[in-house]
Amino acid sequence: MHEYNIRFSRAFGTYKRTTEKLADYMLDHAVYSESYIEDGETKYRRPIVIIQNEKQYQTAQTLINSWQSACTELHEAEPDRFPLNCEYFKNKPKIIDHVALGRIYINNAVSTRTYNADRFIKKLQQIQLKCSNTPEFSTIIKKIKSELVFFNEHRNDLFRIRLTGYIDVTFSYKTDEGLEDKERINSIGIFVKASDGCIPDIKTVSDSKREQRESIYNWLTPIDSLAAFKGELYLENDVINARNGDKKLRLNVK
Repeated sequence: MHEYNIRFSRAFGTYKRTTEKLADYMLDHAVYSESYIEDGETKYRRPIVIIQNEKQYQTAQTLINSWQSACTELHEAEPDRFPLNCEYFKNKPKIIDHVALGRIYINNAVSTRTYNADRFIKKLQQIQLKCSNTPEFSTIIKKIKSELVFFNEHRNDLFRIRLTGYIDVTFSYKTDEGLEDKERINSIGIFVKASDGCIPDIKTVSDSKREQRESIYNWLTPIDSLAAFKGELYLENDVINARNGDKKLRLNVK
């Protein structure tokens, strides 16, 4: 057991150091990185680094190889806790080679997911259990009971959670062979390298059109619920009806 603890501690320490070293280097050399606030502090992520010479290319390769080796070591030390598909290893650093030109697109992103009523009923029941023996929570208990009635009435319906207010960064590029592709930038970022030793032409484009575009959700009122997860909650049928109404309106306008 003692030997196992030492192995795991060493592996996790190596993973943490190599991740920090990689992140520090990329952020120090980035032509773009996204700033965000966490616990009142400004932090940075999603760096895009342009490799400008062979020495920098070798450094990038060494940092990536060290990070991958640290991931393998941590997985082997604790395979059940750190499987190869776990969150720690999900965002992999990479080098995009042979880039002639590229555009960094910064968009206001939106994500939606659908769930059945049972998910919300279960969460409400959990909250109810925690509050049941506390008199101060009588108002909350009353609301929970009301919401349980609502979700049970819609037990066969789907609900949609919509999350807004975050940024999506995409790197769209063209190779020196004329091939076009794009890469969605994760938190760890990417390296970009040209094949001929030149610095590729990279520009940043902020998409403001999405901010101005009308949305069917402007016509809908979110469901106020203690069971709502992060985001705004809607009945899926309401979303579908609003979408169909929007289509009819646009057809009439045409």
